[in-house]
Parts: sequence; C-alpha cells; structure tokens
Amino acid sequence: KASVLERATLQVWPVAEAILSGLDSGVLYEDVPPISVALTDLYPDSRTYIRVYEGGPTANPSNPIVIGSTAAIINDVIPQDRIMVVEDLDEYLTKSGTYTVEVLHETPFGTDVLTQFSPLNVEWKIEFRGTLYSRK
Repeated sequence: KASVLERATLQVWPVAEAILSGLDSGVLYEDVPPISVALTDLYPDSRTYIRVYEGGPTANPSNPIVIGSTAAIINDVIPQDRIMVVEDLDEYLTKSGTYTVEVLHETPFGTDVLTQFSPLNVEWKIEFRGTLYSRK
C-alpha cells in the first residue's frame, strides 16, 4: 500500500541577525554619531532597513521614519551579509527627546525586528557665541 507522503523534505534556513554599533544609551547626544549595522544571513527575496521613531519601543509606532538610503535588498537565492552605515541620523530627528532605532527584515514570511536600540536621547541646543547689544 502506497503512502500519501512518500518522502519528507526539510529545508533549514539560517536566522538573520543584526548588530548595531555606534550608540550608547547612557549618553545625551547633541550631535548623533554615525552608526553601523552588521547584517548576517539575510534571506533571499528580502528587504532590510532602519527605522527611527519618537518614544520607547512599541509594536506599532506612530510616524516612524524609514531611512531609505539604508535598504538592503537581496534578490539572490542564498543568504547574504551586508553592512549599513548611517552618517546623518540626526537629520531625521527633528526635536529633542527620546527615540528608538530599529532594524527591520521583510521576507516572504513576514517582517521581523532584528535589533532595536533604545533609548536614543537627543537634545538640540543653539549656542550663541558673541556679544548681544541693546539700544535704548
């Protein structure tokens, strides 16, 4: 008698990972330094990118900013490694406060947060160096 399942096939894919470096949660930044993200084992047919939003970590942030220049798109049939560098992160942060930085990985199976950095504390200051005159 023949079985409905003649043979089983199992595919094993590595789990994508991201390591974000360049930020310290204990620092109040007046100028955000460049950050680097080392990505390993990105899935075939995937898109990986960085997003930033105001406040602490949440599943559904309001008004997240996707940093489009960071997108890593993999169209190959084998997992890939990439490095992302963002030198102008402070241009996306319009006011002082606490932010969350995330690396997201979109695949045919869904979207996963590979890593998350929070809190990113920024405080924008305007310094005036010079003399201020008053006329009467």
